Amino acid sequence: MAGSLFIVSRTKPGTYNYMKLVSESEHDVILDRRKGDRRRIHQRATP
Repeated sequence: MAGSLFIVSRTKPGTYNYMKLVSESEHDVILDRRKGDRRRIHQRATP
């Protein structure tokens, strides 16, 4: 049986700590490490 993965916002450290405290062994809790939006602006390539 597959476990669960919880990704918690870096702006919610209290939620992260709580989830780590109450999570069972098959549940992984990680803190989101992204600092900004990873989407890129799609631009045409120059010829």
